Amino acid sequence: MNLPRHPKAQHFHELGLISGVRSFAQLEERIAALPSEQARGAALEVFAEACLATQRVYQAREVWPGNSMPSELRQQLRLPMADMGIDGVFVTAAEEPVCYQSKFRTGRPALTWTELSTFYGLADVGPRRLVFTNCDEIARVAQERLGAIFVRGSDLDRLTLEDFAIIESWLSKRPAARKKHSPKPHQHAALNDIVGALSRWSRATALMACGSGKTLIALWTAEKLGARTVLILLPSLALVRQSLHEWLHQSNWPDIQFLCVCSDPTVQTEEDALLVRPSDLDFAVSTQPADVRRFLERSTESVRLVFSTYQSSHVVAAAVSGLPPFDFGVFDEAHKTAGRDGAKFALALKDENLPIARRLFMTATPRHYDVARKDKFGESKVVFSMDVPETYGQVAHRLPFRAAAKAGIITDYKVIISVVTSEMVTDEALRRGIVLVKGDEIKARQVANQIALKSAIEKYGVSKVFTFHSKVAAAKSFTSDGPEGIKTHLGGFHATHIEGAMSTAYRERILREFAAAPLAILSNARCLTEGVDVPAVDMVAFLSPKRSLVDIVQATGRAMRLSPETKKEVGYVLVPLYVEQARGETIEQAVLRSNFDEIWKVLQGLKEQDDLLAQTIAEMRIEKGRTGGFDDTKFRERVEVLGPELSLEILRQTISAACIEMVGETWFERYGQLSAYRDAHGDCDIPARYSTNKHLAHWVVDQRVRFRNGVLESEKIELLNRLGFKWEPRASGWRSKYLELVEYKRRFGNCMVPQDWPENPQLAKWVSRQRRVYSRRKISQERIAQLEKIAFEWTAGSETWDFRFTELCAFKEKFGHTRVRAKYSENPALGNWVASQRYDRRRNMMDQARIERLDSIGFEWDGRITASSERVVSRALERQWNEMFERFKAYATANGSKNVKIFDEATKRLNRWVLTQRAQRKRGKLSDERISLLDSVGFIWRYSARKMKNPLFTAAVDSELMAKKWDDLYAELVNFYKVHGHSNVPSDWTAQPLLARWVSNQRIAKREDRLTVSQVERMETIAFAWTAYEGDWEIMFKNLSDHLERIRSGKGRHLRPSVELMRWSLTQRQLKKRGELIPEREQRLNSVNFEWEPFSARWEEMYSRLRSYLEKNGNCRVPSKWPEDKRLANWVQKQREQKAQEKLSDGRVSKLEALNFEWSPGSSGSRSPQDAWQVMYEQLREFYGVHGHTSVPQFYPENRKLGWWVTTQRRNRKRKPLTTDQIAQLDALDFNWRPTMGRPEGMEGDAKRASRTEEHVFAKRWLERFQELSDYRAVYG
Repeated sequence: MNLPRHPKAQHFHELGLISGVRSFAQLEERIAALPSEQARGAALEVFAEACLATQRVYQAREVWPGNSMPSELRQQLRLPMADMGIDGVFVTAAEEPVCYQSKFRTGRPALTWTELSTFYGLADVGPRRLVFTNCDEIARVAQERLGAIFVRGSDLDRLTLEDFAIIESWLSKRPAARKKHSPKPHQHAALNDIVGALSRWSRATALMACGSGKTLIALWTAEKLGARTVLILLPSLALVRQSLHEWLHQSNWPDIQFLCVCSDPTVQTEEDALLVRPSDLDFAVSTQPADVRRFLERSTESVRLVFSTYQSSHVVAAAVSGLPPFDFGVFDEAHKTAGRDGAKFALALKDENLPIARRLFMTATPRHYDVARKDKFGESKVVFSMDVPETYGQVAHRLPFRAAAKAGIITDYKVIISVVTSEMVTDEALRRGIVLVKGDEIKARQVANQIALKSAIEKYGVSKVFTFHSKVAAAKSFTSDGPEGIKTHLGGFHATHIEGAMSTAYRERILREFAAAPLAILSNARCLTEGVDVPAVDMVAFLSPKRSLVDIVQATGRAMRLSPETKKEVGYVLVPLYVEQARGETIEQAVLRSNFDEIWKVLQGLKEQDDLLAQTIAEMRIEKGRTGGFDDTKFRERVEVLGPELSLEILRQTISAACIEMVGETWFERYGQLSAYRDAHGDCDIPARYSTNKHLAHWVVDQRVRFRNGVLESEKIELLNRLGFKWEPRASGWRSKYLELVEYKRRFGNCMVPQDWPENPQLAKWVSRQRRVYSRRKISQERIAQLEKIAFEWTAGSETWDFRFTELCAFKEKFGHTRVRAKYSENPALGNWVASQRYDRRRNMMDQARIERLDSIGFEWDGRITASSERVVSRALERQWNEMFERFKAYATANGSKNVKIFDEATKRLNRWVLTQRAQRKRGKLSDERISLLDSVGFIWRYSARKMKNPLFTAAVDSELMAKKWDDLYAELVNFYKVHGHSNVPSDWTAQPLLARWVSNQRIAKREDRLTVSQVERMETIAFAWTAYEGDWEIMFKNLSDHLERIRSGKGRHLRPSVELMRWSLTQRQLKKRGELIPEREQRLNSVNFEWEPFSARWEEMYSRLRSYLEKNGNCRVPSKWPEDKRLANWVQKQREQKAQEKLSDGRVSKLEALNFEWSPGSSGSRSPQDAWQVMYEQLREFYGVHGHTSVPQFYPENRKLGWWVTTQRRNRKRKPLTTDQIAQLDALDFNWRPTMGRPEGMEGDAKRASRTEEHVFAKRWLERFQELSDYRAVYG
């Protein structure tokens, strides 16, 4: 740190100008008392040098006041030798010179442009300039100039007693070190947990109550981790300023450099958002990625800090491309990045966007619920949640509100619901002479709010209050001086309003006045919720609805901060309830009609912070579910109701019940009902169709579904476990059937239960199912062991199989084939058995030994394809070819051309047929007979559009060509080469047809040795291609090079290549794949970074999505109509098709098989019927969430399979193959079992259209499906 250089520094130090100063206001008085303007100016110059030298925020490495400036620095900045308006220069740690001027004005008037213009003109050479003044307001033209930094009186007002002590020590030439805060016990605990977590993982979250000192914890974490580059992300520029100053004051790093980034500080979308302009700051703000990159690339031993708003993270991301990642990133108010609304703040969450080695997410509110929106089970909808470990890491440390209050870190709180009736409002308005026009609800509510605030202040002795309103105008009116203002209610209170659009200096003056007043009310719309430092208050009052939950959480935190001045023990949150009571209506009825929105939001916000309040509300809902009532004693400790004394108890009961109903989770009430059922019946096995309480039955099923999907919270699982809740009720059913089988074995000596055993037909079906799931490997080892204990036969019916095989051999000997019809009249059982063998083989359910035995007799596995059917197909194709041949002859005769031009669908089809004949002949697949037929009508086998030219035009060109000399045409070709960069003139180039024909003639002449050596050499000097194909290749290669160059320069990033270039590129890839590409051309393509596999990145992206699906679901069986990711579903199907067509590379096959990818999931039988049913159920639940009903049309265009499946469920229920659990799951969606009853409006027409389409489909596919149905019947009966 350099010593004082100002010539008057020693003088003012000896004068004691700063000695004993405790605030800038005190120093300002001393300077104002100096005898002359020159002395006052010099005093501020000395103070400015001291501030620049001692305060880290200015990043001044050397300060040169006045004439102490080195001559080379003066020359660099082109400054005059005499003082002409610049009071000094300081050089930053980045070696950047900054000119500064100090201006002291008694009474802090606004600085005019006239006073600053000379300074601006002289300091225009440097990139930045700084104005140091005790004034607060500065001319707008000065603020709008780029590169200006202003240190105002409001900034100097924030200097602390310690700052003045350090400045005084510096002036005495004995610099003093700043005292740093030490972590408090709760901060020490948090620090240890966070550092420990980030030593193991790259991401961690700290959930800590508002006011617990999260900013310092983040700083100390960075220091503990030894970070050298740190990114601090915050939601607003106001918080950037606050956090920057705190980090600079409290950091233990000896040397720090920082940069602040804000791309567009003027964008404010919310009412009364806190507006902080760059010109309001006492430090520079950058908006350019280049500045950030220079800052990070600069060689330095300093720790580098980048402070940025979330909105500006894209600027940082653009700057760090290709640079090493930040060592550490702090995400303050991290909930801003979560949920749908957080998407615009979420860019820095991913390393591919912004690489950061370690991330710390800090918030007091990791999730929010919307109490006004409920799901079908009555639960509040989640607005956002940070319960995503992949994004936010593990929760390393928790400091809940209750623990923070108990430790004395913050105060406890109480919510006051102050009831004001319309009668009270009328009486008060009359008393104050306010005329309330009927229907003027706004004015009536303002009077009601003032009554509520007055009664709360008087009862609890509150001295400092923030009030929050829906609009700035409402806030201004509430604290106005007229009869409508709060001052007429509360004498002795200082009352004013504040808004975000005010300048920072003016807002800070209002806050200082508020802090200094013994009794004060400050009204605002929302600018005091932003999280910046404001004076401590005793109460916050929400005086209008329509406020966001986040704002409420931030605002309630104001009331819970400790206040050294008042030493308060409780912070109050006031929410008035205006009750408009109609004639003849009870107060209870009027309350229930009232608007509770603000009360519910406040309680929801507090519940999300306060674990004890959440527990109290949950216990009350459980008790209500179990007994029908609840005790609200604990609730009243947190929430108190004020109102008319005569009806106060009724008000308390009514309001408590309404709050618990709305804010409490329905889940806990259902849990209470389940607990009551358990007490009455001894278990929790509620039937799926429990008529006494259908909602409870649906809820029980939903808990099991949520548990299986892994989305049920661990606390709720524990509560259900305490009741002995069965998560897999079918497991107990299996046990009962097993005991029945044991009894059967005891009676009959075996486990071969006949299918038609009348005593217990369900047992026979259960036995068959065990064999089936065993063959599909879907049964647990534990159950296998239990069944084998009683000698269970897994391959029952081997004797029957041998018998049928003998019958089949006899059939083959008699008829010469094995195609037994399903309804073979002589032996129907044999026909069914044959179909069953094909069915089992297709699904890999047949023993290999049996397959070999059937193969040994020539068993025909595909019984549907016969020789006769092949003959039918062959005749049909022959008939079709002959028909198209006749059409071609007719076309050629009518049009005089053998080349078919497309005019309509008929000619389009004929053109396609012509192309097919050429392709089939080229591949050797066209018979000699057909070739002869086509030759007989003059069929053109090789067609080139370029060769089909007008003969008169060609003759004219040839005659002109003979008249020109070789040298003249060569000169034209040279000019063409200079313009286009190549000499390959297209043969159909209409601009110079003569030159195009001449170029073609030169190639012919070269082949026939008619060119001189000199002519050949001259042609080759302009890179002439001696073959037309080679010339075309060179043209396309140049087009490719130009296209890639435009992309690399950023000019053509969004331009697509031409169709010709895409086709040519595809040809090069195919030639290389076949090994036919000339090595020289391959090298040239590699030199321009040609992509040989352009779709590999897209394939890898989809492969990564499939791997995520596998991690979540345990398999790669993505449903073909999966609504969550249709692209992935289509891609998975495409891989199977490419594998079947042998078009998928071995490398990709290996990668997919490493994930246990199933190439034929439909035939392998790997998915159980239960899995398939559950997949379709999830699709139906998605449909229900969108449309609000389950009546899916059978030909629903977005998912036809779903429509058929819904119909099948109705049919299956009649036949009783649906389980009770499946019926309950469908009932939970209000499934319409009788679609003709209560059909949604408009569905009748869908049904009629579907019916007509069904008839067509069945007519078309009946034969195809009949055989499959026969196969199915043979297996399942």
